[in-house]
Amino acid sequence: MKRFFVVVLVVVTLFSLAAGEAESVNGGSVLFKDIGIRVGNGSFLWDSYMDTGLHFLGGMTFGLTKRLEVAVEAITPIVPSPLSDVVAGFEFSYALLGDRVSAGNTAGTGINTMLSLGLFCSTHNEKGVFMPTYLTFRLNTLTIGMPYSGRREHLLPIGIAWNFMEGKVSLFCSILMYDHYVKAR
Repeated sequence: MKRFFVVVLVVVTLFSLAAGEAESVNGGSVLFKDIGIRVGNGSFLWDSYMDTGLHFLGGMTFGLTKRLEVAVEAITPIVPSPLSDVVAGFEFSYALLGDRVSAGNTAGTGINTMLSLGLFCSTHNEKGVFMPTYLTFRLNTLTIGMPYSGRREHLLPIGIAWNFMEGKVSLFCSILMYDHYVKAR
């Protein structure tokens, strides 16, 4: 039960930080500055619950501020057993090298590095119930593109995933993720 409260505290803190930065940027008048569709691959390596093979990562990204965004994502295997497992959750990402978007009609930083913190739900627990299971910390080492251009690629995002239900740590990685923006500033 203590773990659940720690997770809730982290989530509430992140939402508070996002809301505070959004208000300081433009008075809080726009909820999502940009909206994108995310596709790619992703998996938890060295995790006893997840089979090795090809996994699909899909979701949506929502720009909260100039530097902060949230992504809602799901990961499922494609090979060897399609759709046999689902891990779903969200990540807050912060652009380290510059703004993701700019206030005017300029593009922002075309090459960036993003730091992400997330919470994912799965059945990867001893009860086998779909519930919050993983806290993730990921570094998107290189992103090319921005919402203004309509697309962005993430090359070699890598991080750690802590299965706090079982007390195990695994590697959380992707080779490539692609964001296609359906709404840009």
